[in-house]
Amino acid sequence: HIVHQKKGSSGTNDLAVIGIFLEEKDVAPVTPEREFLEQLGFGAELPGKRSITEVGTLDLNAFQQEYTGGFYHYTGSLTTPPCSEKVHWYVLQRGVPVTRKMVSTFKARFPNNNRPVQKLNTRYLVYNDINVPGEFI
Repeated sequence: HIVHQKKGSSGTNDLAVIGIFLEEKDVAPVTPEREFLEQLGFGAELPGKRSITEVGTLDLNAFQQEYTGGFYHYTGSLTTPPCSEKVHWYVLQRGVPVTRKMVSTFKARFPNNNRPVQKLNTRYLVYNDINVPGEFI
């Protein structure tokens, strides 16, 4: 997830999240996306709680190929406490191939790191559209 917040906002107000699926592969090619994730510690040792780890400059353009594909948009909530509502989610259709080791190091560092799937309720899910019905009323 790449989390953005509107300038001047605070707390959990005015959040937009870009979600990128990671696709576990036996062999994943070395790509800008993979190098970005490895720079964060995927496949090695991810930072611990309350630790500070120097990662250097990160360039979100590493995901430019994924940005050019389609995306799904809905208004939902954060996936971790406090699970605040009114988060604008943009989930990219194109995933990034990663190695099994990258997935296992993440799972070892963050076990049970997912929120149960929530019911759609009255939310709308749109494809390749930045407007969700009723979103800006």
